[in-house]
Amino acid sequence: MKNIIFICSGNTCRSPMAQGLCGHLLGLLGLKDISCSSAGLYTSNGLSAAQNAVYACAEIGVDIFAHSTHQLTLEEIQGGAFDYYIALDSGHFDALNKLALSLPEHPLADRILLLGRGISDPYGGNLAQYRSTRDEIYNALIELLPKLLGITIEQMAESHIEGVAELENTCFAHPWSKQSIEEELANPNAVFRVAVIDSKVVAYAGMHAVEGEGSITNVAVLPQFRRRGIAAMLLLSLEKGMASIALEVRKSNEAAIALYTKLGYKTQGVRKGFYRDPAEDALIMIKDFR
Repeated sequence: MKNIIFICSGNTCRSPMAQGLCGHLLGLLGLKDISCSSAGLYTSNGLSAAQNAVYACAEIGVDIFAHSTHQLTLEEIQGGAFDYYIALDSGHFDALNKLALSLPEHPLADRILLLGRGISDPYGGNLAQYRSTRDEIYNALIELLPKLLGITIEQMAESHIEGVAELENTCFAHPWSKQSIEEELANPNAVFRVAVIDSKVVAYAGMHAVEGEGSITNVAVLPQFRRRGIAAMLLLSLEKGMASIALEVRKSNEAAIALYTKLGYKTQGVRKGFYRDPAEDALIMIKDFR
């Protein structure tokens, strides 16, 4: 189990949002080996989350109403309560590193991370500012969580072609040819991501997108790396800036349908006889972000 904690100053705005959104994403990914909490460097215990923080998170189904502030203590740090300390901006990142240098045996060494490039502070702002901060945190977490598990999500490049071709041949009865995969690198409408573990491509997902409307082409994970949330990580990485994303899935593929449903896709129709070997209808599923 990896225990991570989000750190800011007062622990009423950004860090409770980060804790709530992280818990939400961990649920979507089916990950049970990471837990998350939050604390302030300079706060009083027992304060509620800012009202607009609560509202902004509630809009996407994340409940932080019961959040209560907590001040980070030296006893927690020295006792090794947390594996990673995630700073919400560069000021808190610097403060944590300064604190690390002041402690015997540097118990924070190599365990302090900055979330994204730093998260804007909406304190005192309106609901729109809190929504913007919420989205910053959400997108940064989509990048962070795979890294904590030793997984790198990358834009597909020429160096990944052999690995993606192996995935196609392993996972599909009618795999894309290596040439077809290479052609996607030159396609301006193609958005392909790969998941890499120890320099090996273990999964990929591809999408064609035009003016914010996306269509998933393939999602594939090597059998030995399934049930780790990697397919969900890849799909989430494709969502930024999209208005909607559509996909087809075999009617009998209950596991995939359950995953897509969990991620917010809804069945909108059926394509008769879409699949071969064996012949089967496809469900059309769409996720709308508007």
